[in-house]
Amino acid sequence: MAPSIASKMIEAEGIEKLDHLIGAISIPPVYTSNPTTVTIISRSKAFIYSGEPLRRHLMEQLMEQQPMGWNPPPPIQDIFPLLKLPENALKRVLELFECVDLIDFSLCSRSCKLLTQTINHRIDSIDLSVMANNTMIMLKSGLDSRAIIDFESTWPYYLQTTFRFINRIRILVCKQGEIYYCRNSIPLQGPLTLPIKPITDYLIELFEAPLNIVVIPTGFNLRAVLPEFIKCESLEVAGVPYMAPDDMRYLFETIKPNGRFSLKVRNGAYFYPPELPLFFDVDNLEMINTAEWMTGEIFLRLSCNRIRLSYCQLRAQDLEGFVLQWYFSNSTHMEYVEVWHNVTPGLMTFKNCLVRMPDNLLRGRYYNNTPTTYIDCNSGLDMIRKDGTIATVLACTRSFHFIIWKERFPAYGGTQLFLV
Repeated sequence: MAPSIASKMIEAEGIEKLDHLIGAISIPPVYTSNPTTVTIISRSKAFIYSGEPLRRHLMEQLMEQQPMGWNPPPPIQDIFPLLKLPENALKRVLELFECVDLIDFSLCSRSCKLLTQTINHRIDSIDLSVMANNTMIMLKSGLDSRAIIDFESTWPYYLQTTFRFINRIRILVCKQGEIYYCRNSIPLQGPLTLPIKPITDYLIELFEAPLNIVVIPTGFNLRAVLPEFIKCESLEVAGVPYMAPDDMRYLFETIKPNGRFSLKVRNGAYFYPPELPLFFDVDNLEMINTAEWMTGEIFLRLSCNRIRLSYCQLRAQDLEGFVLQWYFSNSTHMEYVEVWHNVTPGLMTFKNCLVRMPDNLLRGRYYNNTPTTYIDCNSGLDMIRKDGTIATVLACTRSFHFIIWKERFPAYGGTQLFLV
């Protein structure tokens, strides 16, 4: 093919598409070290053309259109036609890719993305940490990290950088091991200029995994970040001593994770909660050192599987009413309630239901209140609902525990938590 025709192909493809493909694993490079061949990439095929003049012409054209300081990728001796493998063999090869290379491969074309979505990539969760100067995404398989998308660290100067188009946004990327550095292609200032949202959306679509968010709102406005991530599987807000009442109300009225909501920040002034917070029926609710706002009315309307509250001022009649509400219902979702008192609630009698002493022939003695701690339930009182479900109430001086034995003899482990 004549050089003029080949160069027109390059112009038709556009330098942005070439940038988008340069460095992607398993896609032929833009050139080879063989002085008699050159590779030109299109959206669906890779062509090899002969001729040293052609190779020199195309490389000069490519270099002229790159930003200052750009270096070409190292030459590759051999080209493997990955996309020509049989489908099953191709999927097996892709499953052996490192996660960052799999992301790069999916960005090559729409067909590569669809192919990536069909393989067993083993990504179980997408964990986004939003904090000043250290925002990142961790892709996990179980408890193991498989890749880190880093938005703010400085990458080593000797690494090759290139551009990718993610959800139609041009982003500067750099790979090193399991780390995938990402920046806006135009340098901007401030945490809100980071390309967090487009990359997070792309990863959720690519891996079809739940999004877990941890926010440490130091040095930026919480209400400026969270609107981008109203829908998530879990949300944890922690790391600062106090939170403004307006930010607290925003959380209660706007954000509702599908699974877990954990707040570990105290409000900085007197806080009037909404009549019914949005998170009243999440699977797992944790309000650690920040539940002094909890009223009896809100507490009785909670419909979570697991509830952990501390720094509470609930009264004995609120706690007893919660237990009786379960006892006379047909509810099956509740598992565990833990309340740590700021003020001792008083005596609970449970005279409206039949209580009995613990019987370890009917249920176990120990129960994991958290993944790492367990409690001794033989100091409490048992009750059996009309459907046969057994529950235990532990009313201590500083805390209240309500266990529903969905498994009569569950496994337990960790460190024992001694209740006082």
